[in-house]
Amino acid sequence: MNQRMPWRHGLTAVSATVLAAGAQAVEFDLGDTKLNVGGYLRQYVSTNLSDNKDMRGDQQFDLSMLRSVVQLNADTQVGPLFFKAIGRFAREPMTSYSEHLEDQHNQRFGALSPRHTDFNDQYNENELREFYVAFDAGERLGFTIGRQQVVWGETDFFQAMDIVQGYDFRWRAFLEPENEDTRRPLAMINAQFKAPELNGTLQLLLRPGGWGRDHDIGSLYDTFGGRWAPQKDRGTDILSFLRYDYRHSDGDVGDTTWGLRWSGLAGPIQYTLNYLRWFGTDPVIDSRWNPTAGMDDLKGLWGSLYFPKLSTYGFTASGYVEPVDAVFSTEVAYTKDKPYNLLGSPTNCFDPANPLTCQPLPSLGGVTDRDTIRAMVRMDKQLKTESWLGTARPSLFSVQLFDTWLLGYDERHEGDPLAIVDGPGHAAIKKEHSTVATAILALNYKYDTVNPTLAAGWDPSNNGGFFIPSLDLTYGEHWRLRFEADLFFHDGDSKFKSGNPWTASTDTHMFGYFANNNQLLMRATYQF
Repeated sequence: MNQRMPWRHGLTAVSATVLAAGAQAVEFDLGDTKLNVGGYLRQYVSTNLSDNKDMRGDQQFDLSMLRSVVQLNADTQVGPLFFKAIGRFAREPMTSYSEHLEDQHNQRFGALSPRHTDFNDQYNENELREFYVAFDAGERLGFTIGRQQVVWGETDFFQAMDIVQGYDFRWRAFLEPENEDTRRPLAMINAQFKAPELNGTLQLLLRPGGWGRDHDIGSLYDTFGGRWAPQKDRGTDILSFLRYDYRHSDGDVGDTTWGLRWSGLAGPIQYTLNYLRWFGTDPVIDSRWNPTAGMDDLKGLWGSLYFPKLSTYGFTASGYVEPVDAVFSTEVAYTKDKPYNLLGSPTNCFDPANPLTCQPLPSLGGVTDRDTIRAMVRMDKQLKTESWLGTARPSLFSVQLFDTWLLGYDERHEGDPLAIVDGPGHAAIKKEHSTVATAILALNYKYDTVNPTLAAGWDPSNNGGFFIPSLDLTYGEHWRLRFEADLFFHDGDSKFKSGNPWTASTDTHMFGYFANNNQLLMRATYQF
């Protein structure tokens, strides 16, 4: 079951509060046991606020998403055993914008593409997300066995220690406020041993080889040319040329993986010590132009995508600081020999008759390893906004600084084939430090039934950022409405005016991927 800090914060905390208010599951009496059933019906509607420069014509104000979701939750207690199941069914009728993106790839490449792109395969969902049994074995030892989510971190937007599972970023990128709706559950054994005399709990995670589905591993990104593909890749299905390899020599998901976490209390400070021998959440490209595996083992025309098996050591801490009346938190995760892709020698070419004569994209130059530290520092403070903003109660203000540090990294110049790229398919060079600062202000009015939130982020390393104003409305016990604008500012989009999928920008970093993709979202939820 989810292990969370007592101080919930940021977008996740705000959304959880809004959704939980008044929600009650239906209880069925089954004689000696009771079955609790709940869930929600949800409709998403989003509209482009920008014109997509990767396509011909003007797509501003086109509908970008119509997504309908049904989620059912059920749990019951049978003697000492607690059973929990969560299932989700999602369907997306294709908007004209989605059809144009899908058709652009199929028409551009035609018979040259190893597969026909179908967005329904990516967006539609029929999934038993969680199914587990939990029980105690004595007063100290507890087990949760089955398909479940385990939370080892509390960062907003970006993850340092919350890497037990990947995320599904295909249909909403990183913008969905409830992490549990995009986190990808895994089948595992979760054991917890309480040690009250030491003010702590020892947690063991074990994923035996062969448990679950291969494709449950890692995070899923829009690599198929959909609405959240990086700029220049919208309308281009990269998965036609790169295929996932779940049995790669450096990332065989049939291997057993495990983790240890000690959660303790030292005076007023809650802390954790973590070790995870697990699969990385971000895929790495094993390229035909400089393969780490044998050429015959590569799955796609250009190579394979795999999730490397890694060792990560982590530390988290959180505590209240009375002089400033705020909660401070930190996470530090050290990963040994984390693989990164090299630029290579892209020539912006694609010869249909001889598709392997030249490297068509950046990031296909091979793989190098670097020890990596990902760190986060955050302050959560309740601001007394009742008098000057008229709120119903104090407002949550959260500021977070997130940094990725490549140890011993000799940053190379643009165009150097041995330079580490900042993102797949792009030529921008990664810096020794990649830093993102975020801030969130959550306001509450009319007894928490009207809840505006302002969220912003800035990348001081490479420029660019985002601004997300949103409004959550609560109507009675069942209805929840959310209105949200997703606005991005960036550098590095000037070289994509031509719509050529093989061009590569040397100055497009994280928020440049979202160039020309501002969105307006409405989300209606009926919970039961």
